[in-house]
Amino acid sequence: MQRHGEAFLRRISERDERLQAQFESIDVIDFRATFDECVTRALELIGAAIALASGSPSRHDLVR
Repeated sequence: MQRHGEAFLRRISERDERLQAQFESIDVIDFRATFDECVTRALELIGAAIALASGSPSRHDLVR
């Protein structure tokens, strides 16, 4: 998880124009999250999963 998760985070953090254009071209029904909101959610989720897999406490763990 860590290696692939870190690669995913690096790629998504770049927010390259092609990724955003692909996101915006998706036809959806009742989905209102923006590209930036989805990037933020992905960064938080994958970051927490990496932290959990490596044994480091994530922000989510600290809140509990």
